[in-house]
Amino acid sequence: MIRRELPCLLTLILSVGAFSALSPIPAFESTAFAASGTPEAEQAKNELQRLSSLLQSTEKYTERVELARLFVLKQSIETVLASIEKYGMGHMQTIRDYQSLIVAFRFSGEFFTRVQTDNTRAAIQEALQISQHIAEARGFDDSPYTQITKSIFSQMKKLIDDLQGVALPPALLEKLYALRPGIGDVIAIASQGDRPKAFAAASALHSRIIALYPEFSTIAIANPAFEIILNIQGLNEFYAEFAQLPPTL
Repeated sequence: MIRRELPCLLTLILSVGAFSALSPIPAFESTAFAASGTPEAEQAKNELQRLSSLLQSTEKYTERVELARLFVLKQSIETVLASIEKYGMGHMQTIRDYQSLIVAFRFSGEFFTRVQTDNTRAAIQEALQISQHIAEARGFDDSPYTQITKSIFSQMKKLIDDLQGVALPPALLEKLYALRPGIGDVIAIASQGDRPKAFAAASALHSRIIALYPEFSTIAIANPAFEIILNIQGLNEFYAEFAQLPPTL
């Protein structure tokens, strides 16, 4: 299986926000919403920082294709931390970012089973306990399939657009750009709430992106495109588990 043949990496550069809000909201701040230094906020930040630290501790035991999923999860944590710092705990942006984080962990069960070893078991179990506590404390909005699909592929479209002007092998860049019409179709179909058509279109795209993994693995960690490529790969793997797609041979 392609997913198991990619080389390992021992380090991972952390970037910001993979799962953005499903829709923007006005960027205003009030005394109530901006209270990022309250005891509740500090406790929440400590919990999130511990969660990120646990994920980071598993990186050196994890293959590159699986590191992409860790990347997405850690970015989701960073997005919540940034919202708490900017808006406080009660702001709708923070609540939405928490929901995105809860969704990311909820649909990562198979991923955590795959990467769990004697070296990672304790950290993963604690991370899952923390994520479950967050879900219980914050509540969980079971977003429709099409809404989550739209969010995933909207993020992917932006990442591919961000590759403009970045040094990548021309052949790989051309293949990534060739995905954009298909991604646009998925976003349009998902926006209409048509689950069967969205599933069919997104599943086909998933397979096309899987085929690029060997080329993804040649991108050096020092390349400015590394984080973008890893994020695209991580979103693709997240969609596969969320949609319960079978492993690609």
